[in-house]
Amino acid sequence: MRKEEKNSYAVPKLLISNVTDIIENLYFEIVVTTNARMLSLFWEIGDALNKNQKNGKEVNDLIDEKLSVSLIEAYSSIFSTENLIIMRLLAEKCSQTFLDKISPYISWKYIPFLLELDSEDEWILYIRLVIKEQLQPDQAKQRLVQTPTQDMRLKLKFPDYPFFDLVQPNGEHRPIIENYFNGNEGNAFRPLLEPTDILQISSLNTSRGSSVNDELLMFIASKISDFRILHNHWLNIRFNLLFVNLGRRIKEIFVNFNESSAQENALYLDLSHHLESKFGKLFNQVQLNQSISFAQQFNDHIQLIEFAGLIRWEHILLLIPIKDIDEKFYYARLTAKEGLNAVELNKQIKSNNYKPTNATEPENKTNPLIGQKEESEGYFENEITNSRVVQNIYENNDLLEFMKVF
Repeated sequence: MRKEEKNSYAVPKLLISNVTDIIENLYFEIVVTTNARMLSLFWEIGDALNKNQKNGKEVNDLIDEKLSVSLIEAYSSIFSTENLIIMRLLAEKCSQTFLDKISPYISWKYIPFLLELDSEDEWILYIRLVIKEQLQPDQAKQRLVQTPTQDMRLKLKFPDYPFFDLVQPNGEHRPIIENYFNGNEGNAFRPLLEPTDILQISSLNTSRGSSVNDELLMFIASKISDFRILHNHWLNIRFNLLFVNLGRRIKEIFVNFNESSAQENALYLDLSHHLESKFGKLFNQVQLNQSISFAQQFNDHIQLIEFAGLIRWEHILLLIPIKDIDEKFYYARLTAKEGLNAVELNKQIKSNNYKPTNATEPENKTNPLIGQKEESEGYFENEITNSRVVQNIYENNDLLEFMKVF
């Protein structure tokens, strides 16, 4: 009897731990990847500034007030003259390969401090210090002044394995990075993830008589646009797949339960209550039911990725009751092409205007962006990146709600 009581108590805790890890790991992945890609973008902008300088232009011509003003007006204060100089120094002192190594663990606000150090070895030393002691930039700078590098190395007594092994999603040492989707910290970065009219940026710049920097400005704007498109779609797919992973994991665990239906229902209800209390209404019982249903509808992983990339979770919820995969894709493509919100999509579904076609296997089509024919795989990629409902991640209320929980 005691053994049975122990098992009935242990299983729910194991289930909660498994499912909680899936949710928390996605949050961690989103924050780390967004930070790493943001720093990579700034490095590329700094590299462009340096290359213009090497072509004979003076630094004051490259990082002048007009260029900064144009970028601030188009985006935000992140492109102040001071920050443009920091971007240039970052590209000058730090290789892109080394930046790729450290960028998941340290945020933009630490870069000015790191630029004061003399070598990549010292960068690693002080990044490890910042992570280990969770220091703010001014605190790290004070430690640098108080303790010479060699003394710091001996004092910390770090093991020989790479510093990034210290960092775990739920471990003692977490990266010092920002949640760009929550609070004041992300306000300056938000415009980089929102659509901006590049042609309008050019016209603003030209109207100021700043043609000397027009080519550079347009290069920076195009880099930001590429970053936004790719990262917004990555965020949308990863978020949609969260519910697939949750549904599959929950189903898998409950299938292995050796419990009565009443006991299983009670455990499932306890799980949904726990997740809702910890992570919000996105993980209530109704949402978990939908996740389990959605997870069982796609046997082909490629099809699942394509479907998850076209639309937001709010649209997927409306399409879950539709069992036919071709019909799902029809409404998903219609939503992506026309930019339908959830209410508009629901009206389309109720109108029942779907006619069976080979929706999941489109014929070769001409891509209007490049004017040439391409195979189905390439067509799918363009469908996803051109989806009008995934252009601005800040319109994805479910994802924003998820990011604000932590």
